[in-house]
Amino acid sequence: MKYIFIISLLTCFTGFSSEQNTHIKAEVLKPFLETYCISCHGEEKQKGDVRLDQLFSKKADGSESINLASEEVLYNLGDILDQLHLGEMPPKKADKHPSSSEVKDITDYLSTSLLALEESKKKSGTVMRRLTIQEYKNTVRDLLGIDTELLDYTKKFPADSDVHGLKNIGESQFMSEVHLDAYLDAAKKYLEIAFQFGPRREAKVTSLKPEDWGLDKKTNGDWVFKFNNQDQFIDIGSGSRLLSDKNSLATAPKKLIYRRHHIRSGYYKVRLSAAAINRLTHPYDPKMIPCDLSEPMQLGIYVADSHVGISPSGEANRKLVKVYELTDNHKSDYEFTLWLNKGEFLFFNWQNGPSISDSWMRYVVAKYHDDITYSAKQGAHRYTITGKNAVPGRMVSESWKGPVIRMHSLELEGPLDNLPTANDRFLAGQRSNLFIAKGIKDFAEKAYRRPLKEGEMDPYITMARSLIADKRKSMREAFIMTMQAIMVSRDFLYLTEDQQEGDKINSYQMASRLSYALWGSIPDEELLDLAKKDQLDDKEIMRAQVKRMLRNPKANYFTKAFSDSWLQLSKLGIMAPDKKKFFNYYRDDLERLMKKESYMYFDHILTNNLPIAEFIDSNYSFLNKPLAELYGVPGIDQSNFRKVQFSEKSQRGGLMGQAGILTVTANGVDTSPVIRGVWILENILGTPPAPPPPDVEALEPDIRGAKTLRERLSKHRDVETCADCHAKIDPYGFPLEYYDPIGEYRHQYNKNYWIPRKNLKVKHKGKKIDGHSMLPNGDEVHDLKSLKESLVKRQDLIARKLAFKLLQYSTGRHLTLKDKHELKIILNQSAENKYRFHDLLLEVLSSDSLSRK
Repeated sequence: MKYIFIISLLTCFTGFSSEQNTHIKAEVLKPFLETYCISCHGEEKQKGDVRLDQLFSKKADGSESINLASEEVLYNLGDILDQLHLGEMPPKKADKHPSSSEVKDITDYLSTSLLALEESKKKSGTVMRRLTIQEYKNTVRDLLGIDTELLDYTKKFPADSDVHGLKNIGESQFMSEVHLDAYLDAAKKYLEIAFQFGPRREAKVTSLKPEDWGLDKKTNGDWVFKFNNQDQFIDIGSGSRLLSDKNSLATAPKKLIYRRHHIRSGYYKVRLSAAAINRLTHPYDPKMIPCDLSEPMQLGIYVADSHVGISPSGEANRKLVKVYELTDNHKSDYEFTLWLNKGEFLFFNWQNGPSISDSWMRYVVAKYHDDITYSAKQGAHRYTITGKNAVPGRMVSESWKGPVIRMHSLELEGPLDNLPTANDRFLAGQRSNLFIAKGIKDFAEKAYRRPLKEGEMDPYITMARSLIADKRKSMREAFIMTMQAIMVSRDFLYLTEDQQEGDKINSYQMASRLSYALWGSIPDEELLDLAKKDQLDDKEIMRAQVKRMLRNPKANYFTKAFSDSWLQLSKLGIMAPDKKKFFNYYRDDLERLMKKESYMYFDHILTNNLPIAEFIDSNYSFLNKPLAELYGVPGIDQSNFRKVQFSEKSQRGGLMGQAGILTVTANGVDTSPVIRGVWILENILGTPPAPPPPDVEALEPDIRGAKTLRERLSKHRDVETCADCHAKIDPYGFPLEYYDPIGEYRHQYNKNYWIPRKNLKVKHKGKKIDGHSMLPNGDEVHDLKSLKESLVKRQDLIARKLAFKLLQYSTGRHLTLKDKHELKIILNQSAENKYRFHDLLLEVLSSDSLSRK
């Protein structure tokens, strides 16, 4: 079954001749450009690869005109308007500068003319946008009641396209046969879980004893430290927050592995009892055990879909389902429910434990246990350490007093057929042909996020009934195939916009647009009821709905999705830090913690309606112990996050002091003022530089440390085509050179490396860092604090960038001049209230632009 979608992408600037459009006259615009712009963007010189003299063409009578049918011309005119509004052009060092009245006259003229031109175009269609991968998962979650983070069948979906961090811009999306195959496969798997027809199955209980884990009682923990203790419990003495990429640290019950194909697909209740043993009471030097034992020990529970899932390279074949913080020296019981497919099985890991045992345990044994013979394997070679007082036959398991996770019992009960499923929601327990038809209609109405049209589901119902009548399919198979067709239809996969007259979407489409902006999922009953009453064009009602929806836990989606797009946090980890230089990044799972800090910070500013200046400069953040250690903040000894006030001397506070931002603007090996400077210009100020010329080579790192980065960047500033852009970019990046590729503060370009088995960082100091620079506006800065002070003075630019990004993100389309004009009014009003973030979001999401096609 395949469905072919053809999406027509029609722009609003096609099909019009220059004769039809005389809104912008050459004789008005050209004198201004010739006086202030052409000298840098004309025939002889094209700074930033921009040429403006070609905007004008000669007509037969000798007069000049502007070809407004050209998309390139219209783009350049819009860019001229933006640069003048931003005050970026002409640059400060230019010989001539227009007066404020000249700038106002020309910007008013261009704004009015371009807006009139835009409104004169009659759109022949709109660009629908497809659900992003995360929106698809959220939608299926709320539609079928399935935990789609645990049961993620979107792994085969092609990656979402990215437009400046935004994954939901309709113009950039495409649909392919690969998409359709992946959608069909995922829909079938989710539906088969959600709709459980047939007689109730009897649940069976599977209890696992220590011998069922396949570990010998007499073992020294070959490769990985796991002990079977006299048939009473299993001890796990090594693991890691992220399963090793060199050796498997998984502790898997062999009985489950061998019997996995006999387990029927379904929901299972898992019961286990476990404890943390000797975490704080062991007699060994804690520095010899490479993990943070001040944190509670964590038991990680995974599901693997094959043997590959517990192998070193099996990340794609396993998923983490639960993490429990264990009680010290006291057995505690845990219970949860999960779905297991046939062939899947559970395995366990000390989630925040040390790495493979033979890289550190032998040193502990050699120092503290001379009565033991320790045998292990390193690569292809086996080695043995025999203590001087070794007792024949005595095993490590008999003498070890170090920290371990102790598994006392494990039990699976299932499959469970008494759980509420989508059957109950859409079929009310009935499975006759009559209720099949009603179930299809109810399901489609919720899936399509709008009332159904008369007879719209008739083809689907006919298909289901014919499949059943011809006895080709069972009732369940026919129903699932019909639901599958609905879940690959345009009305489910796309936020559709009807080709109706006017430039506004209808109330149901408006409900979906708002719901997907804040929740990334389908509208709830209250929102749909307001859509039914056609009340979502009332600004006060819209503001009330935004406030209500932000209070819902599902609004965490907005915090993450918008932060990922605006701050580029979705790219964190793409340029992974060097493991030898930044072992703590992996040991402490810093990537996850960095994101959490930024999300909590963003949410705090939103929830408390703080001024947007808080994004740039503050004296606090949200930290836990690993991040506090990275930042050099004392007194934080817990894994839980809490708000932390920085000292007056601290070089932290604000987004640019956060490790996540500093890591995403580095390449994992070294840092560059260029990358961090571009990030500030693009994402904070909204004044991105032109792309680099194609004929200029990128800077290579100086691995000998003979030259500072400042000295090497001078190579680019000596190239005329590069000088202007680097004069704009580099000054913003130099103050951030005090932070290494994972955001740790430094005074020198240190050469660091770690000795993991000793949990020791070795530092070799390099050249001293010079963070001094002169910003294009004349402000002199020398560190993060002074940079923040300068940026805070440009809140108008920061608010403009933030508002534009919010509207783009919420509508899933590029902004029009009419949108920009409305945002300008919103920003002028917001400035009176210090650009408070919650208020700004309310105004953007209740604006006419949100309901515009």
